[in-house]
Amino acid sequence: MGDQLYSILDRPWIYALARKILAPGMERVLTRHLREMLSSLPPGDQLLDLGCGPKSWLSYLGLRPVGLDLSPSYMKSYQYLGGSGVVATAAKVPFQDESFDGVWSIGLLHHLPDDTAHAAITEAMRVCRPDGYVAILDAVLPRSVWERPVAAFIRRLDRGAFIRSEEAMRALLPDSSKWKSTRFTFAATGLEMLGCVLCKSSG
Repeated sequence: MGDQLYSILDRPWIYALARKILAPGMERVLTRHLREMLSSLPPGDQLLDLGCGPKSWLSYLGLRPVGLDLSPSYMKSYQYLGGSGVVATAAKVPFQDESFDGVWSIGLLHHLPDDTAHAAITEAMRVCRPDGYVAILDAVLPRSVWERPVAAFIRRLDRGAFIRSEEAMRALLPDSSKWKSTRFTFAATGLEMLGCVLCKSSG
């Protein structure tokens, strides 16, 4: 069943439709949150979006990051919309050290087991330039099923098999005390994300 769901959602238009149904308001709220994050981050034009999907969320802000995704159909759609990118795994990024001013991962980690998620974060830090930043936004489980029953139900349906609690998400981050984190609701159904940012020191 899980493989069949992945196959269906691998079609970009079905993926977009499912997001609109299960996460109403996501585009407006997440775009606003990304804009607020960018306003406090170091400037830079060379950006990488790990797990970009068929369309980068950063494109809603007029940005054109290099995309990376494991799905050939998503990358085909990404490139059709004018983006440049590669089909690859975030656990082994095919770019040289310190290639990007900013590295983003939006909604990727809940599809990855802990060891692969650790590798993806390590790779993000590797390809980030000194004085650049790494920004990770990902789904987190509700603190209470009773407070957010709809969100809890949707999370059970999610094809991402590794949705974590906030504490488990933070535990993935190397030197977690150096990351700035914000938890926020991004859909009318009560779905939540944790946004984590690390500004990479040049020292």
